[in-house]
Order: sequence, then structure tokens, then C-alpha cells
Amino acid sequence: MILDNAYVSVNAVDLSEWVREVTVDDSTTEVENRTMGKTAASVKAGTPTWTITVKFLQDYGVGTVHRTLLPLLRRNDVAVVVRVDKDDAVSEDNFEITGTAYFGRYTPIAGATGAQQEPVAEFKNAGTALAYNTTPAP
Repeated sequence: MILDNAYVSVNAVDLSEWVREVTVDDSTTEVENRTMGKTAASVKAGTPTWTITVKFLQDYGVGTVHRTLLPLLRRNDVAVVVRVDKDDAVSEDNFEITGTAYFGRYTPIAGATGAQQEPVAEFKNAGTALAYNTTPAP
């Protein structure tokens, strides 16, 4: 599947038209649980941990990337929504990933001489696991 029409929303602002790349990393911490007599390391699942990383084409206008993201920096109540295809309805094949995030990394100026600026925003879990929704909201 080619990713060419992803939906990315931050605090209910659709930033999809500026998205160059989006990565959702959903994982679990590992907890060491080796006991005497075991001959190798042993781990069990710990707590969920996730990161959503988005590379944008920069825009400083009202309602765009910079003006949406900057006021949210260092907050831990940022709503992030990602979907594979913006135009298709939420479904088993086009699930919607939602999470409440700590927004701690943003590069408001990022680019080489003569090149389009491409800032990166990183959102991390703020106490809850990601939700995978397969049913459209009413």
C-alpha cells in the first residue's frame, strides 16, 4: 500500500495538506522478569508506549502548521489523530489512530539553503495507550 493521502489532525486542526511523512510507533516497554535457574534473559510486557512523528512542509500562516503547533509545545493534553486515507471512511482497512499526547519536540525552522523547510513534530504518550477506531464517529 502506498501512503499518499494520510490524515493528520492535531487538537482538531486538520494539518494533512502539509504532511510529508508520518510514523506511528506503538510498542510496549519490556520488564525484566528473570529468576534463579533461568539460563537466559526473560522479559514480559510492561506498559504501552507510543510516538507519532510527523514531518511537515512549513507554513507560518494563520491556521497552518506553525500557528497550530507552537502554542501546544510542552503540553501533555494534545489530541492527535492519524488515518491512512483522509478521504475514505473509517473502517477495518482505514482505521483511525487516536491518542492524547505530550508534545515535546518541534523544529520550527528546519531546512537547507534554497530548500523547502520541513519541520518535525513528535508526540508521545501522555498516560494512555493509542486507540484504534474502526467505526466512523456518529
